[in-house]
Amino acid sequence: MIEPTSQERLAPGFLGGLDECAAVVDLSPSGRERWRRAFESLPEGDVYYHPGYALVLERNSEGSARCLILETGDGLLLYPFLVRPIPELLRRAVGVDAELFDIVTPYGYGGPALHGRAPGAEDRLLRRCREQLATYASEEGIVAEFVRFHPVLGNHRGDPSGLRLEQRSRTVAVDLAREESRLWAELAPSCRNKARRAEKAGVVVEEDTGLRHLEAFHRNYLETMRRAGAAASYHYPRQFFIDTLELLRGDARLFVARLGDRVVNAALVLQRGPHAHYHFSGSDPEAHVPGANNWLLFQVALWARARGARTFHLGGGRHPDDSLFQFKASFSPVHLEFWTGTACHDPEAYRRLSAAAAALRPPGAPVDPGFFPAYRA
Repeated sequence: MIEPTSQERLAPGFLGGLDECAAVVDLSPSGRERWRRAFESLPEGDVYYHPGYALVLERNSEGSARCLILETGDGLLLYPFLVRPIPELLRRAVGVDAELFDIVTPYGYGGPALHGRAPGAEDRLLRRCREQLATYASEEGIVAEFVRFHPVLGNHRGDPSGLRLEQRSRTVAVDLAREESRLWAELAPSCRNKARRAEKAGVVVEEDTGLRHLEAFHRNYLETMRRAGAAASYHYPRQFFIDTLELLRGDARLFVARLGDRVVNAALVLQRGPHAHYHFSGSDPEAHVPGANNWLLFQVALWARARGARTFHLGGGRHPDDSLFQFKASFSPVHLEFWTGTACHDPEAYRRLSAAAAALRPPGAPVDPGFFPAYRA
């Protein structure tokens, strides 16, 4: 049993029995150390659950990072999330002086990471996790919760206990257990041809260990986001990427595809143990080197395979089956399901906040009817 320190926020139930230890920890020195030790106790911990990953987002002002750590006789569970204050303007509009919050899993893929010790143990851990979280939400003024589940872990399965689940899209994963020749053969013919073309043109793929090309990567990333019409929240500053590479040193790598001295494509890749992720990328809009990104991703897949990764997760598109998804699907026939979960922990407050947000919205302003929470649409 992992013992909590005096500075940790104990989740309800910690004293409920000697066979259970539960705590919600933050990124204070003691909390971060507890989080790190619990993370390293997972047999196959994915980098999205590392406290350093949450710290990157906290530093980017996306919320205060927390992690529910649950250890029982059934096993171990980690559930990282970000706590976001609900704007005072909305609280005042509904006559609430007390602070209110909502929680969201960090950008990327999350939900519970768990290790059960026996058949049925994981379902019991999930149920206990939801019970703990519901009580924590009630005590801390949490109105709503949004979960991005992890397609590779498939952790949307099991007892949702208060979560409304929705399959949003599909993602693509490269099965690195296959031989290199089969990985190459499973590329779509157009993908193989483009990769060959880039190789013959002299495109070199390498890891930028000295981060000499970080500025070019950031410039190309921002331009890629502009061309894609991405929301302003995805236009990350340079410091965000510096933090990612420093706080996840060894688990975050920058790869570039260059023609001569010019970086034409680049990718920030996360990899720890069996899981590798195509996290961020950017391309030079003026370079026009056909197939450079195809060659880059195939070489990164081989790099991850050589490091013992079993899966290279490419993610999905901006919309189901769009051109970005089709590009990623040209690398592998393995398609996974991406699910989200939503919960209203205070339904009355949620209703009133959503109504207030709608009243404050300028007439004719575009609204995504499926956005959650509605008061942030």
